[in-house]
Amino acid sequence: MNSNGDHGDTSHNSAWHSIRPWSPRFVLTVREITSVSATFLLSSTLTVNGHSDPSLASLGLTSASDDDDDDEDTGDDERLISETLGKGLSVNVNGAPWKRVLMRMDEDGDEAIIILFGLMPGRQYDIELGIVFGEGEEVIRGQMTTQPKEEHTTSTPPTADEESSSPPPSSSPPHQHTHQPTIEDRLAQLRHQLSQLAIERELLTQQLKSARKDSQKADASLRSEIDVLKRGAEKYAPAEHRARQKVLALQEAVKQASAAAAETEDLVRKLEEEGGEVT
Repeated sequence: MNSNGDHGDTSHNSAWHSIRPWSPRFVLTVREITSVSATFLLSSTLTVNGHSDPSLASLGLTSASDDDDDDEDTGDDERLISETLGKGLSVNVNGAPWKRVLMRMDEDGDEAIIILFGLMPGRQYDIELGIVFGEGEEVIRGQMTTQPKEEHTTSTPPTADEESSSPPPSSSPPHQHTHQPTIEDRLAQLRHQLSQLAIERELLTQQLKSARKDSQKADASLRSEIDVLKRGAEKYAPAEHRARQKVLALQEAVKQASAAAAETEDLVRKLEEEGGEVT
């Protein structure tokens, strides 16, 4: 599976095709590449009866010609992507499985929008998509390079020499140079914002899951410490009870000994008194 061009062109209109001519061809069209993400459009064909797909035109993409599309049943094509992706999709980046993937079906046609995020700016990546189809797997391969990281520069006021050498401003009204955005530009901008929001939502979801896991781990650790303290208290409770019983027994023995000593002293005193009377 090779991309259009021999040097990994990153144009938004480049398309990667699967290499199995005996089965319906899948086309992966590069829609947008930023410094940290790449957006693709997966479809089974880019033309229907020789005319460009209006859903692709709304995305600002050009259709690739296919001579065999005129004889194929378009009804099967409309269900091919949705049925195929329901069986599974694997994504490898630089030969390793890539988990940071967002995917949704386009409501206007049988295409799927696939977004890879978490990429590094200004790097070349080998993308490989495995689509379960029939009894085997269709593999789409291609290369892409992310955009370099944007650098924000601050503008400095011109010096006196620059102001004197600069030509006078044009007297033409400013409205002649303004560009009115078209509906297609606005649609592309909204779709880009939607993609960015989806990426941010996915990142926040992952952060929330990570925070929940950390909280559960901390809760489990506290519960374990409480259980250890309870077991220790239960272990030493019988010994403490026996010690208290011994103390009570000793106190009772001391009382009895004191009472016996007092009785003995009284008996001795009585005997001494009786002996004195006899003498």
